[in-house]
Amino acid sequence: MQNFVVVECSGVGYKCSTSLSTIRELPQIGSEVTLYTYMSVREDSVELFGFTTTQELECFKILISVSGVGAKVGIAILSEFSPEQVAVCIGSNDAKTLTKAAGVGNKLAQKKA
Repeated sequence: MQNFVVVECSGVGYKCSTSLSTIRELPQIGSEVTLYTYMSVREDSVELFGFTTTQELECFKILISVSGVGAKVGIAILSEFSPEQVAVCIGSNDAKTLTKAAGVGNKLAQKKA
């Protein structure tokens, strides 16, 4: 399954990478939608990430602030878990559960922000 959507705004289509949970919550193609976005600007790329809730956006920003957790891993974690589930895993030091997300090994799951 693809991990992005294209949102049209004033005739311009914007590719937004996103979690599978956000994709599942989206309305039918052609319907109006609001996404909360994060723009990543690096020397070699500009990427847009979109989420249906501010909680998921804030969780994404916290996840990518952890050393070794990039945008792809952040998206993978939020595709597997809700922001609330991520908070419970982190709060209870449950690294094993976090390793269910693609790209998250035990060492990475044990890191702190």
